[in-house]
Amino acid sequence: MLALAIFILAIYGLSNGATVLKARAVTRVLLGHIPVVRGIAYCPACFAFWAAAAASIFALSPSSAVVENRWVAALFDGFIGSGSTWILHTIQERLTHGVPEPGEQCPETGKV
Repeated sequence: MLALAIFILAIYGLSNGATVLKARAVTRVLLGHIPVVRGIAYCPACFAFWAAAAASIFALSPSSAVVENRWVAALFDGFIGSGSTWILHTIQERLTHGVPEPGEQCPETGKV
């Protein structure tokens, strides 16, 4: 259980640092010119999937206790990393910007 918590927090921190923080804005702009990488450079959950799969193969795999195949465990760990990052990022955005009222536009995107 502790390995899972460490895994989730490490992947969230890595994906948040790589896709959201202003210190990495220049790198994201440069990577944004590559069509295949464009989505991964700006999406915390997308980046987290690939980071979690890589971390599962090379470092720590919480799913390996349940799944015998290393590559299937990496796939599951990718889903765990992506889902948990999406949940944590959504919570962080709501705490930072608040929850918009029904019909209210988001100030950053202008969408309802």
